[in-house]
Amino acid sequence: DHQYIQMGKETLSKAWEILNASGWNLEKRRNEDTVHCMSSKGHKIFNWRF
Repeated sequence: DHQYIQMGKETLSKAWEILNASGWNLEKRRNEDTVHCMSSKGHKIFNWRF
C-alpha cells in the first residue's frame, strides 16, 4: 500500500507542476472559456479554463 500512496503523491505533484508551468499556448477562446495547450514528451496536453 505504501508504494501506491507514494506513486499517487508523485503523480499529483507532477500534474500540479505541469498545470502551473509556463509555456501554455492559447488554443481556443469562447466567451469566458479558454483552452490552452502545450507539448510534453511528444504529447499534446490540454488545459480548460473557465
